[in-house]
Amino acid sequence: TDSAEANVYLLGGATPSSRQTNQYLLRNEIIKQAGEIVDELRYQLGLSAAQRDSEVAEEYIGLALKAFAEYFALAPPDEVANARAALRGVVAANNS
Repeated sequence: TDSAEANVYLLGGATPSSRQTNQYLLRNEIIKQAGEIVDELRYQLGLSAAQRDSEVAEEYIGLALKAFAEYFALAPPDEVANARAALRGVVAANNS
């Protein structure tokens, strides 16, 4: 399977597919943007309410959402559907 092949690669074996490489790069971009969002929000919280501006945080959020969309577009549709169904179950259980 793809995940078994990916695990072999991590141990020095098979080369990842271009899709896997792109997903890895996008994952790193998502993590980077999440860090930028956290840093910006911490900075903004240190300012008075009158000085706060959401423009930079919104830019980082937009970049993260773009990377997420690209990441999920590369994922197998059945895996995305299963993940979404699992999340719906978790949300429903938490709202009960």
